[in-house]
Amino acid sequence: MSHGISFAAMDGIFFADVPAGVPFNTTVQTATGPVNVLGNQPLYADGRSTWVSLDYSLQLSISLVQWQEWMDNSDEETAVRVHDAVLPGR
Repeated sequence: MSHGISFAAMDGIFFADVPAGVPFNTTVQTATGPVNVLGNQPLYADGRSTWVSLDYSLQLSISLVQWQEWMDNSDEETAVRVHDAVLPGR
């Protein structure tokens, strides 16, 4: 048991039967109250603070991560290269 979270509680999250369209639950109940195992909850522009369901789409999940990384590291030069379809050198 770590931080008041038992292995059984963690198993209950990761091996839960999650229907399509339902956001992944990252909160477990402990003796001191609910604990989010992933840390901070997301905060979307519409004020919602629960995860968005991607309906089991790994491709969509990866594309959102890549888009967020691009947004975090974007600048005017990057935006111009993307608009002009110039591939980065590797």
